[in-house]
Amino acid sequence: MQEGLSLIDDDENRGKAALKRLLHFVDAAAPYNATVIIGCMRGNLPQTTDVRPYLDRLAASVRLAADYAADKGVQIVIEVINRYENNYLNTAAQTMDFIKAYNLKNTRILLDTFHMNIEDSDMSEAIHSCGDLLGYVHVADSNRCFAGAGHINLNKIIKALISTDYKGFISAECLPIPDSDTALTGWILGIKAAF
Repeated sequence: MQEGLSLIDDDENRGKAALKRLLHFVDAAAPYNATVIIGCMRGNLPQTTDVRPYLDRLAASVRLAADYAADKGVQIVIEVINRYENNYLNTAAQTMDFIKAYNLKNTRILLDTFHMNIEDSDMSEAIHSCGDLLGYVHVADSNRCFAGAGHINLNKIIKALISTDYKGFISAECLPIPDSDTALTGWILGIKAAF
């Protein structure tokens, strides 16, 4: 994003540069069996009535990256991001439909409770609907602070993850407020309290 790279850029060279960067992320992740996230680098849709070419372009890039990643034991996840940061794939359902419509292998969904709180009317149902397409979870509270510092019912989130037999990672993606140590300690305590 800081370099203006987008997987759906109308400029073919910039789109290729974005894909090249994504493949470098896969190379960096491979030795650690890490997951690679496609978040804001997917870009924003321009004001147009025909979004299909952009979705096709994104799907083509994701497919290339996911195939490349599969050969290296790396999984790709598409993060569901709220409308104020990205103007498409804002809900679990939209992202799931995109992955299924394009039959994207080695590609799953990353749900972030901060974004879900804005976009998904029922966060537990969003988790359940993803099923085995759920590949990663970021937890922050409604104010992007540590778990338990806002109004999200984290107990319901944890119960939904358990009931769907989710076995992936749950990680913190919260602001370091009032400082990193307090946020980390608060996040751990907030997650423990949700169980």
